Amino acid sequence: KLRWDHILYTGNGVVARVVAKAAAEHLTPITLELGGKSPTIVLPGANIPVAARRILSGKFFNCGQICIAPDYALVHKDAEAELVKEMQGLVKSWYGEDASTSDSFGRIINERHWDRVRGLIESSGAKVLAQPGKMNQASKFIPPTLLKDPSVDSAIMQEE
Repeated sequence: KLRWDHILYTGNGVVARVVAKAAAEHLTPITLELGGKSPTIVLPGANIPVAARRILSGKFFNCGQICIAPDYALVHKDAEAELVKEMQGLVKSWYGEDASTSDSFGRIINERHWDRVRGLIESSGAKVLAQPGKMNQASKFIPPTLLKDPSVDSAIMQEE
């Protein structure tokens, strides 16, 4: 309803369509940053401890609620076992047996997003490699979770 010189929107495609439609009514120029999937690649010869720390630091910062968080890792079969073991060890050393008691792991921003993230994990078809703690809707807690081999068609592999 208000006229703007320019609209900048960062977020998902659903809301971007609403923003674009409203902007079109007044021919307001827009910039849309719609994110996407951010893979990491781990090849043989990689420094596995460094790779694991960097991947998990990026993913678990602010519970992964940042647009630059790595979404998944493409790992060469020769590096997979060592990377999984390193990541499992890091999750345990950073957050303990129950991350809900850790002062180093936050909560999901609101109940709607908590429901969405829970649904993404539960519908992924993946094997859970690490998940220290139990999901708690009341406190909006979802533990840091490592998944292996989610379905490529699952929402967790399609959505930001």
